[in-house]
Amino acid sequence: MAKNTGLYQSLLAEEEAQAGVRRSKIDKDVHRTFMVDPEQADRCPKCKRLSNILCAYSRYNPPIGYCQGLNYVAAYAMQASENAYAMDALEMDGYIAKSEEISFWLFTAMVHPLQGFWQSGTPDYLQAVTILQGLIESILPGLAEHLTQNDINLHIFASQWLHTIYTHPELPPVLTEAAWDLLLVEGLVALFTVSISMLNIVVASRLQKEDIPADELLPLLKNPPKESVQRRELLSGAASVKKTMNAETMKSIARLCRAWPHEDITWAGGEQGSNMGPSSLGSSMGSIKAEGRCEGRAKRITDDGNKASCKTDKCAIA
Repeated sequence: MAKNTGLYQSLLAEEEAQAGVRRSKIDKDVHRTFMVDPEQADRCPKCKRLSNILCAYSRYNPPIGYCQGLNYVAAYAMQASENAYAMDALEMDGYIAKSEEISFWLFTAMVHPLQGFWQSGTPDYLQAVTILQGLIESILPGLAEHLTQNDINLHIFASQWLHTIYTHPELPPVLTEAAWDLLLVEGLVALFTVSISMLNIVVASRLQKEDIPADELLPLLKNPPKESVQRRELLSGAASVKKTMNAETMKSIARLCRAWPHEDITWAGGEQGSNMGPSSLGSSMGSIKAEGRCEGRAKRITDDGNKASCKTDKCAIA
């Protein structure tokens, strides 16, 4: 953020100068995000902040602009950053404005490596579903067979999981928190390890004991019961899944990571392997400078402004 002081405000100023052409489209989804009546949205402070973040990003990254699903990602970025600074709110001047800007950079850091999920034709999202399909077939063959027998396409529920980076309101909060923690620590591989772990806990383990009718299976996949999963079990399962992934799968996942559209904007959220997630952002978000890295596909800009080549196949958000 220190390297990009004033950029967020200038993006918002550009939007206002053009009579809010993007905002009119975005605001149609904003009130639904927080389940606020349209006529009440103008009096909803959270709605205004969410609209600002989405409008600023649509100007920062025009090839994506705004796409449905991003509203939930931005809303969760708001929640994470606001929770991180809640303890210090009374001591910080301009707390709300600062929190909004931090939310923008956190949202940007999460979305940028996955740009192909929201670009026209959603090419990387389709590839991600293909990767997920392969993992289900190899790790959870019983579930794969059951989905085929019941003619259930992964897109029916994968969109709600992957296209919102696990922030859809119908998903258990523990899934969202665990997924973001792992994404910030391990990179894009967490998109898939968390999916397989969740599927195993909610569906596959149950299939070993009993059949699940099709009319019950789909709602279970789209809206997993909140009490059905515990954080420790989910993270443990994700770690086990990662150990089973072969080199080819890891390379396929790394290829999903996109280079940043503006090489002068980067994000430094902490060294890889650090404990940086929604539960620990309070100590680390103060160092956000909107610096990120996409190892294996992109160049990284270091604090001194020099580019450093990525030397691994692993694609990391942070």
